[in-house]
Amino acid sequence: MNWRVFSDSPELGVELANGCAERGIQVDLSCEGPPWDSALTCVLERRTQGPNSTAGSSSTAVMVISQDAPEGVVLAHTPVDVWCCPRMTDQQRGWAWDLGIAATPDLGTAGAIVALMDAGATAPWKASLRPLGAMDRARLTRVTPYGKRPSLGAGQLFSEIRGVLGWSNAEGEQFTLGRIEDVAQAVDVLRQCRQDATPSWDTFLGDPGAGPTGSVGGFRADPERARETLFGPQRILSDPSSKQVLQHYGLQLPTEVLCSSPSRAAVEAARLGFPVRMTLASPDLRVWDHPELRQAGVDNGARVRDVFRQMSAWAQRVDPQSRVLGLWVSVGAPSMAELWVRMEPLHSPETSDTEGPPRVRVEFGFADAHGRAAGDAQTTLLPCSPGSFEKVLSRLQGCGLLRKAFGPAGEPRDPSWVAPLHQWFHRLALFVHEQRDAVGAVEVNPLSILADGSIELQEASIAVTDCFENALTAWG
Repeated sequence: MNWRVFSDSPELGVELANGCAERGIQVDLSCEGPPWDSALTCVLERRTQGPNSTAGSSSTAVMVISQDAPEGVVLAHTPVDVWCCPRMTDQQRGWAWDLGIAATPDLGTAGAIVALMDAGATAPWKASLRPLGAMDRARLTRVTPYGKRPSLGAGQLFSEIRGVLGWSNAEGEQFTLGRIEDVAQAVDVLRQCRQDATPSWDTFLGDPGAGPTGSVGGFRADPERARETLFGPQRILSDPSSKQVLQHYGLQLPTEVLCSSPSRAAVEAARLGFPVRMTLASPDLRVWDHPELRQAGVDNGARVRDVFRQMSAWAQRVDPQSRVLGLWVSVGAPSMAELWVRMEPLHSPETSDTEGPPRVRVEFGFADAHGRAAGDAQTTLLPCSPGSFEKVLSRLQGCGLLRKAFGPAGEPRDPSWVAPLHQWFHRLALFVHEQRDAVGAVEVNPLSILADGSIELQEASIAVTDCFENALTAWG
């Protein structure tokens, strides 16, 4: 395999090259120019020449060593094989794994990844550990699980000298990998970034014979009716307008009533049943920018009237020019967790030759104060398989809350807990995909995971692009 390594740090690049040379691997190191620009050029050359090229470009592997992480879109459009960045965050590393990039902040781990890939170890987590001693096996399995029954032809790990592991393939060829700690981390990275087959968007279109959106019989996406509401100039849709659009994609909305006076709010709250949730209705003020405009657990009529007056007065103090339509009064079902979600279409540049269906980039995390403060969030691409989505969810520190909400009682390892969230995320992503020319981004905050296991979209905002204006200009 021919290794092309691009680095913006000569010191780190030389250190990796020396480590590879000790393993008998030669790398072509370049420290000139921006590493990601050079890597993209190399990736495109590899694609252009194709697997049947006599130049052997199909065996070229591309690696980037950078001191700082690039923007997420740059990473998505530059599918290198290995990426090492000492300053990468856990969220950036997870994003790279979902793109199929073996990413690590540690240079020693990166060297072991290069050695495993150069040896042709496609699934080293399935390898046999029989040649290793009990202590070495324990040190490896502490980092990543290995199958109890190794796959035939997967190869095996063995000890070369104390603390250094080697790889033996099915043909008996042996390769030096490196220190056991680096190899353990490298195997885990390769396991995390393995790619399942990407499902097509048709999988999430819904049942064509299903009843109306939200009916018991199922749902069917209705892009034409959604587009009728989107039509217009470039703007940010209010929460009611955004919900009107998203209901055509089978997303559960809260039972809520818009009330224009304190007395009407008290009457509707009594009809819906206490406690209720109250949210200011204004096209100029977003609730997630002003948490004071949302109050849960309002449990009597007198309190409803007080909250109505307080929120209305507070909104006028914050922005005297803001338009206040009243307050939404909705059923205050208890929630086990709340998430924020942001989706946007991933547009491929003209220089890119990406394969598979067009993708949607999604960022999400826990919306409560603790989750925000801890930065408990992840980024990934949709569509993806349930197994891939489970890996993304498992990287959240608060993943246990989601497992508890959706998992069968007493079955913490049952993978079926992923299905409700996988379906909900893909319904919203289907909307972004089908309207990618008209939608710049969609934000949902909060997305409530209710105690009964249902998922409720409470606040939403859709950014509409200038595509309709451009179309009218072109026609004119």
